[in-house]
Amino acid sequence: MAAHVSGGSDWLRGREILVIELICHLIGDYNLQNDYMANNKKKSSIACSLHVFMYSLPFVLFCTHDPLAIAFIAGSHFIIDRFGLAVYWTKFYGVGQTAPDYLKVWLTIIVDNSWHLTCNYTALHFLEGLV
Repeated sequence: MAAHVSGGSDWLRGREILVIELICHLIGDYNLQNDYMANNKKKSSIACSLHVFMYSLPFVLFCTHDPLAIAFIAGSHFIIDRFGLAVYWTKFYGVGQTAPDYLKVWLTIIVDNSWHLTCNYTALHFLEGLV
């Protein structure tokens, strides 16, 4: 059950679906994540699981009920956030290492978001309907 958008061309519907996916990501990762989750998700699997559950809700409500797609969205989000993979990547790959501290933080956030969005797109456009 990909996000349903009626009317308009296929091109426009495709863009609207991408916007819905982006909005679900932003709501789940920012609006539904409280300080407890944000401060503890890298230290506690329980805190991270709670965050992942809240993160996944907008996708279930507005994008898909497909179990494989939801599992991939939730599982990839857990792995990326619980183990702080964006931090490791920026250090390993040298992203922003000579930048001021405030910019290092933003570059890490951008890497983190780009990975989440890529995983979500994969789940909703390639995995949905396989089960």
